[in-house]
Amino acid sequence: GFKYKVLCPTNKANLIIDGDGTLDSFYKMFKGNQSKFISTFQNIDYLIVDEVSMMKEIFYRMLILLKRMIPSIKFILVGDFKQYPPVGDTYIGTYQYSGAIFDLCDRSRLTMTTCRRATDDYGGKKLYQYIKHLSNNIDDFPYKDYVNKHISTWTNIAFYHDTRKKVNQKYMTRFLRNRKGKFIPKIDDDEKTQNVRIIENMPILCRKSSIRKYKIANSQRYKILKLNDTTFT
Repeated sequence: GFKYKVLCPTNKANLIIDGDGTLDSFYKMFKGNQSKFISTFQNIDYLIVDEVSMMKEIFYRMLILLKRMIPSIKFILVGDFKQYPPVGDTYIGTYQYSGAIFDLCDRSRLTMTTCRRATDDYGGKKLYQYIKHLSNNIDDFPYKDYVNKHISTWTNIAFYHDTRKKVNQKYMTRFLRNRKGKFIPKIDDDEKTQNVRIIENMPILCRKSSIRKYKIANSQRYKILKLNDTTFT
């Protein structure tokens, strides 16, 4: 049969599809030890990259060099470009019609015409149909139709760490409901961390480490099931 490797932009995606690693982890290998990087892909037939819309310029350069070093590898890039661009990218433009992606995929493209995730419920099919015909300007999206400003949720996204910490404190206090909880101090040399108190059923995010055996990954969300003086699960 064919031999292949699967790469993903995030640890969460990598765990979900049981991939071979993140693009970032292989980029670190690429920068630190190129001979090891090339040998890692020496005997494979296909390299599959999921969520290609999240790929930054540095990853395209890495894959293009790999294709030049091992021309026999066939690249399969999977994703939807009608999403927000990669975070912290240096390239200004669209990768969808770039020479890089056509070169990697040997000028071949397969376009899906049916969204299998979309349903008839509010925010599903209706949302998909609108985005499908969006003129590449996400600012035109009528988000107010989908957001009730009076609804407060436990899931929030913040652009700045200071904002995130304030939101965390607000909802942590609300979740505790005057219960003491277990205190975990912030990391002194990491300004991105903060003091927290945790109790059972509280949602948390993994800050560091990826443990494939337990399906634990950076930035993945979990819920505390049991808590004692020394450990929690």
